[in-house]
Formats: sequence, C-alpha cells, structure tokens
Amino acid sequence: MMNKKGFTLLEVLVAVAILTVLVGLAVPNYISWNARYEFKDTARNLSSNLTLSKLNAMSRNNAVTLTLQANGANTEYEMRDSGGNPVIPTETFPEDVSILGALPVSVTFNAFGQRTSGGAGNQVINLNSASQTNTRYVITVTASGKVTVVMQNI
Repeated sequence: MMNKKGFTLLEVLVAVAILTVLVGLAVPNYISWNARYEFKDTARNLSSNLTLSKLNAMSRNNAVTLTLQANGANTEYEMRDSGGNPVIPTETFPEDVSILGALPVSVTFNAFGQRTSGGAGNQVINLNSASQTNTRYVITVTASGKVTVVMQNI
C-alpha cells in the first residue's frame, strides 16, 4: 500500500473558508483601530511639536511660532522663528482630523519659554476626527508654556 501525503481538495477548501471568515471579521476592527491610532498620534505629534517650539525658542533666544492653518480640505502646521525661517518641515494632519474652531491658530513662545499668544489664560486647541465622533483631544498651552494633551469622550 502506498503512503499518500498531502491534503485533499476538501480540506484545503475548508481551511480557505475558515481563513476568509476570520479575515472578514478582522478587517473592520483593524480599520477602526488604525483610525483611532492616527487620531491619537496626530494629537501627540502636535503636542510634542508645541513643546519643541518652546525649547527652540529658549535655545535660539528668539521667539518661535507654531501656526495651524487650512490647506484645502486638510489642516497643516508649521513652526517658524521670529525671522520667518522654518524650524521643522510643514506637517499635515490625516484627512479625517481637523481643528475645532477657526483657522489659522498661532502659538508663540518667547525666549524664556513662555507663551505670548492667545491672551492671558490658557490657549486651547481642540482636535476632532470624522471617524472618531465620540472622542476629542484637547491640547492646552498655559501662559508659562506647559503643554498638555487630554482625551475627552463626548
């Protein structure tokens, strides 16, 4: 009697069917997870770059401004020193992330690391996502220059 090794066509079809069902269940969860990750990453990057603006102002002994602005349907931000020279390349938000409120928004830090824009109180930037409708990230910059980011469920 010959030993036959391998899989039958029926076994392969059952394995493919099970794999198809598992992939069909996993893809929507991955898409949702990826949208949440991009939204959180955008908030953290903006917060980090605000802190970087403060540190650049202190190290250059010169004012540095981070400006959020609309570029078509997208939101982008750039960081420039008081001479208008770029400090970092312009960064663009993912398509579904936007700023709540009117643009442009500027946050300026002086040579002491203090925020000099947006009045005497805290300057607040609210980030919204079209795909994450129940979540908002709130970035607060105090007059002393401290930057915090908080996720809010709405």
